[in-house]
Amino acid sequence: MLVTFAELAAIRGCTKAAVTHASKSRIAGAVVVKDGKKWLDRDLALELWNKNTAATPLSKVSRPDPVEPAPKDAKELRARVDALPDDSIPELNESRARREH
Repeated sequence: MLVTFAELAAIRGCTKAAVTHASKSRIAGAVVVKDGKKWLDRDLALELWNKNTAATPLSKVSRPDPVEPAPKDAKELRARVDALPDDSIPELNESRARREH
């Protein structure tokens, strides 16, 4: 979904100037030019922002919308994890950080 710089700023809980500054380096891959106006791919911008920016407690959304629904129970979660290829399973520290968050 394409959003404006101001909309992404509202989503992240920061200023439009911060998004403009980030669009020149940290989230440059998410910038889309359409009809002469710069837009941002929302999901890619959020992903790049999280990857390349220190976390702040003010953000309202920290990651893209989930593609699939959350697992119902531990058995379903274990089945999903077992089905993943080894290189797509996050490292232990990243898993811990997600759980603690």
